Amino acid sequence: MSTATPSATAERLPLAYPALLRCLCWHSRRGMLELDLLLLPFATDVLPQLPPAQLQAYQRLLACEDQQLYACLVRGEAPPDGALDVVVQAVRAHAETASLGVTLDSALC
Repeated sequence: MSTATPSATAERLPLAYPALLRCLCWHSRRGMLELDLLLLPFATDVLPQLPPAQLQAYQRLLACEDQQLYACLVRGEAPPDGALDVVVQAVRAHAETASLGVTLDSALC
């Protein structure tokens, strides 16, 4: 019999939380390489620390078409829903500070 205790994170989250994270990570895979390079590292590095409201916003962001996501994440256009702006800025900030050294500005477009 194991005496290991679950982590504090697992104790305060509902049982479906790991499944939700796996689902969001899977749906972060897109049809454009540029989006994959932005969303997949964010999903693996940041999603587990996001509060539920931002997880829901990220889920809504993933419902957008790839062209809309590209416009928001790479070109810096406003997201279709203003409530998604916090998540868009978080994804962009993560990409700029990640070890990939991605710089997101108008010069990329």
